Amino acid sequence: MNCNVQDCDPRLPDEVVDFLCDLLRRRRPNSLIVIDDQSAASAGDHSWPARLRPALPDGARYVIETPDTWRDNAAERSELALLVCDPTAYSTQAYRRLLGELRDRRAAAVIVLNRPATGPYDPWQIGDFIAMGFRRVAGSQALPAGWSLYRYDIHDYKTTPDWLNKRYWANPERWDQERW
Repeated sequence: MNCNVQDCDPRLPDEVVDFLCDLLRRRRPNSLIVIDDQSAASAGDHSWPARLRPALPDGARYVIETPDTWRDNAAERSELALLVCDPTAYSTQAYRRLLGELRDRRAAAVIVLNRPATGPYDPWQIGDFIAMGFRRVAGSQALPAGWSLYRYDIHDYKTTPDWLNKRYWANPERWDQERW
């Protein structure tokens, strides 16, 4: 299925929406919550979140919310959350809280679409996302200038170091054999 629709939402470039559709097709989440600060839910079937729906598996739970209402309506944890907000519209602390709550309580995986800065500078750089456990999505460097995608997945957010395996100290069978 193609996510392209003739009557497109001017806020998101087609390349960004197509990239998100491809990402959803690869991940195949059973539940998705889209949190959009521009209230795309009121834009109808041709808004960019509606263009994501065909990329989801049949029967997937799909909800569109705003940052102000999603906390009230998020009754259960989603498999994937997609956050599309202008971080300059929030204080650094408020945006960090929003990301942290999504990451820790509301979704097993979070994708953040970072919009181009509307102010003189962008307070959220790649280091800020990395500090919260996010990684840049592979291939997202090809998005139009200013747009970036970051992801957090509880299943792979931390690479396991080589020493953390049963050959070394993490092996209960060796506890009596080695003197620490």
